[in-house]
Amino acid sequence: MNKKGSVALIILGIVAVIALVGLILVFTGKGSVTGNALATSCTDSDNGKNYKSRGSVGLGISSFEDTCLRFPSVSYDGPGNFVKEGLYLAEGYCENGNILRFDVYTCPRGCVNGACIQDF
Repeated sequence: MNKKGSVALIILGIVAVIALVGLILVFTGKGSVTGNALATSCTDSDNGKNYKSRGSVGLGISSFEDTCLRFPSVSYDGPGNFVKEGLYLAEGYCENGNILRFDVYTCPRGCVNGACIQDF
């Protein structure tokens, strides 16, 4: 499987986990559904695609924190290029105020605690 396919599977897995958590909250009564309208506006604590700062996004009862993607091993990606553990960032952001999106960004120096390592 190529790198894009692997990243797509990781994103699909993250979305599936968020959906599962939402269902668990609803069926355990901790996220009860009433006749009231659910929140339809998306919130983003780091104001968009901010790769240098860990943030979180939320829409209704779903939320997601920016996360470093860790792969089980180092893999070869061409002459002299290795995909290192913790190199990618899954960045959540809002689109059009009511759509929660994810972007997988390659951090040039690596990723720690939900943000790319900064140059100093």
